[in-house]
Amino acid sequence: MDPVKTFKDLEKHFAAVAPERRIAVVCPSDDHTREVVERCLNEFGSRFTLCCCDSPEWADSLASANPDAINVIRCGNADEAARLDAVSKFFDFFYDCERYSDYMVYEGFLPATTDSSDYLASNAEKHKVGGSDATGNSEYFKNFCGLLPNCQFYPMSKAEWMDVRNGVTEFEQQVCQGSISAQEALDNLQNSIAG
Repeated sequence: MDPVKTFKDLEKHFAAVAPERRIAVVCPSDDHTREVVERCLNEFGSRFTLCCCDSPEWADSLASANPDAINVIRCGNADEAARLDAVSKFFDFFYDCERYSDYMVYEGFLPATTDSSDYLASNAEKHKVGGSDATGNSEYFKNFCGLLPNCQFYPMSKAEWMDVRNGVTEFEQQVCQGSISAQEALDNLQNSIAG
């Protein structure tokens, strides 16, 4: 798989994988995780298994609202709790703002957390780009990360979107063949979608 550097790359990746995909999240206790789960659920139709000892209220709420998409697994014994605790400590270590930001700049990725997005918008030059002597570019992160909260993905999992997509393709072909003008194609597409 090619590196995911932009939301277009992420969108292409999700479109390329099978419609049935499940993502496991261990110790989902913070708001960042909730945001990612909700967004992937709503925009990509992703399915989740949330593994936790004490699940946050939002996890139970999402699971009850989306029983086919979200499964919550609670630890039942001390060994499971210890394993979850170890994984949780790793994630706390990995997602430490500066450490995670360093990894994002090194690999050329956009961060998935708000604190790293904010940090890199003014501190990316403190981190090296992998395989070179170059440093990160705060302006790059400021521009891209500033847009992320307002990004909208195509609702690929909704049947209505597929109708729109197919309609665009059909009318686009008619324009390319010269049988109708671009304006007529747009008008026809809008009329067919609006009903």
